[in-house]
Amino acid sequence: MDVGDDAADGGAVSLGRAVIAAAPSAAAYDPAVLSLTGWWRADGASGYDDSSGVWYGVASAGSSSGRNLTEATNFPSAGTAVNGHTPPDFDGSNDVLANATAISTMLTASAWFGWWLVNIDAIATSSGTSYSNDVIMNDSGAYWGIHLSSASGGLVYAYQWDGAEKAVSAAIGTGAWTLICARYDGTNLRLKVDSGTVQTVAAGNISTTTGTIQCGYNVATAYNGRMADIGLMASAGSDALFDDIKEYVNDRYSLSL
Repeated sequence: MDVGDDAADGGAVSLGRAVIAAAPSAAAYDPAVLSLTGWWRADGASGYDDSSGVWYGVASAGSSSGRNLTEATNFPSAGTAVNGHTPPDFDGSNDVLANATAISTMLTASAWFGWWLVNIDAIATSSGTSYSNDVIMNDSGAYWGIHLSSASGGLVYAYQWDGAEKAVSAAIGTGAWTLICARYDGTNLRLKVDSGTVQTVAAGNISTTTGTIQCGYNVATAYNGRMADIGLMASAGSDALFDDIKEYVNDRYSLSL
């Protein structure tokens, strides 16, 4: 997926026999220039407003404006700012945001790419592969999402239902900003945390794209922590986007993930 010019895409500069790779431009991977179907990011009153109960989906190349997350049960409070941007802070009890439009407007059954910049306060006791500590999920039928497990010192799962549950996990910690990236290309579900190794599981298409997206949803446990940035696109992209989005996140929030 080409989202910029050669320099922005990591083009190389030749000096005699030596070839030095140019540093990627974080601006080239800002969601504003990517073709996305929904994205949200912490940005004070313009992006997250706890007084009005809305986390606004900012307009992008994929026209995500209007795809806002709003209160489903209880609205998260304003969390401690990161590099001047104020994120929602989920309390681990009953804070849930939802989107009014169908999941089919955000992703397809056969292809999607997403990222979630989170700072986890705690992971409630859980060892299953879905339906607890959910960062994001579909509320009906599709059984798709990103969730946390307290097993093995802390795991994050990407999962989806293709007639049976398919899930892939990676280690994750608490108390620091962490970038979760996942993608599905019609054959494999792939997951990466920060600069870690990409984890893969074979999976078939999501069984249905009915229902809506919920953020912080839980059955027995709830997500506990801040979320600064969420993006979804209705195509698989490529593994290169894992690092491209990391460049954008590091630049915007002054991180070194």
